[in-house]
Amino acid sequence: MFNNVLNYLTSNKLVSSYQVDKDPACYGNELRWKLYNAKRPKSSVTAPMGGGPAGDDTCLTVFLFEKKTLDTKQYPKDYRDRILSSLNKEATVLQRLRHPNILSVIDPLSDDRQSMAFVTRRVSQTLGTILATDRKQLSVIEIQTGLLDVASALEFLHHANTCHLGLCPSAIFITPNGRWVLGGMAYSQSPVEPGKMVPCQVKFRGIGGMAGGMVLNEPPIRYAAPEMTTGYSSSCGQCSDVFSFGLIACENLLCMRATAALALSFSALWSATLPCLLMALKYEGVCDPQYFQARIWPRIKPLFSAKEISVECVTILIRNLDLFINNITANDASEVLVPFVLRCIELKEDTIIQEVFTRLPLLQRRFEYTTLQHVLLPRMLRMLTDANEGVSTRIRCLIIKCIQEMLPVLDNSTVVGVLLKALTETTGTDGSAQVVAALGDIYEKISENLGAKLSATKVLPCALPLMANENLSYEQWSRINTIVSGMVERVANWREKE
Repeated sequence: MFNNVLNYLTSNKLVSSYQVDKDPACYGNELRWKLYNAKRPKSSVTAPMGGGPAGDDTCLTVFLFEKKTLDTKQYPKDYRDRILSSLNKEATVLQRLRHPNILSVIDPLSDDRQSMAFVTRRVSQTLGTILATDRKQLSVIEIQTGLLDVASALEFLHHANTCHLGLCPSAIFITPNGRWVLGGMAYSQSPVEPGKMVPCQVKFRGIGGMAGGMVLNEPPIRYAAPEMTTGYSSSCGQCSDVFSFGLIACENLLCMRATAALALSFSALWSATLPCLLMALKYEGVCDPQYFQARIWPRIKPLFSAKEISVECVTILIRNLDLFINNITANDASEVLVPFVLRCIELKEDTIIQEVFTRLPLLQRRFEYTTLQHVLLPRMLRMLTDANEGVSTRIRCLIIKCIQEMLPVLDNSTVVGVLLKALTETTGTDGSAQVVAALGDIYEKISENLGAKLSATKVLPCALPLMANENLSYEQWSRINTIVSGMVERVANWREKE
């Protein structure tokens, strides 16, 4: 019997004919296959594909995919079938290709009920594995030589009018002697003539190998050319491979992912690079919270506490608060974003304050309630009531509208005991028609939320004096009159029912 053979793999006839190591040498979500080191038995006389003596191929690699991986609710039947179809395509396309820098298939695909497997010449790991563990283990010479290997493979494919379209570190395999060979042909497309663009058959559905450990039927979107995605033209060409190749070259030669690492390296360029970076992150499927926290957040986080930062950069950060709060932890939101928002308010820069109070209503449910109740709300109320704050009428109206949007998440005791008192004091600080009109609107919402009894005892005494304000136009006064009359009617209906 063979030594170190995986007993549970022997159901696949192809695998059972080799001596296979027990543990995989390489695996990953983006790779999808598990790679096992294998040897051809000395007694075997089967000739390898493409001819040549069997003894030349004693050290091999088995590519194995176990179908039970897809036997969960995460994978609907049609999506499961598409994954299996793309895996089948990956193996069969490689079988037809013969080039020194393309993964060489020794035994073709064997597909049974439990697994899919094919055998290639020995590869030790993928470039993706190296980049994920220790980027510095590759010398500059190794990187340059490897990139030339990949470029040669791409040139061969393009001369055959074939686009790879799945070019990423997990599609590049490294042989025991250090050469780079290209695989991962599951998303290849042909015929595609040089200089021509054709509809892209790749459909980006998820996070390209990062969606909670799922096996996906798409290449990693962060290496895909923009034109391939539905956000653009959903087309592709040989230039799409060149774009992906450029990203891989940049990532390797710089020992870092270019977009995440370099975009914010120079403070003078923050205002130019931030919009591009943040816009790219908003495209569907570009990143998930896990990827954002690991790769992007460590680079952006220092900006929120930077001492020297332009008004333009601060404004950009505020406009993208929804992106940050949706992708970071609750702890980071409390320790980084809340202090940042409070500092923005303290700047007394109308442009920044306006952005803050425009965005806060969209994010209120993302902040912890204690943060809203004990930190943000008191600061906003102080700006309304304290004349020394120097707040303009326009900003006061924005604050009132912002608080009005926060009402659904505030408890009644806070509204009655804190908010109504502060709103009543606001007219003593600023009795302008705009502020009074805004107060009328928020009193109406408070009355609707609190009900008839509290409207009679708490809200009406605050709202009724607004009708006596002499700064109101007739239209504004009519609006206040309608609001107050509505409260009185609500109270009357409640009493009549009792």
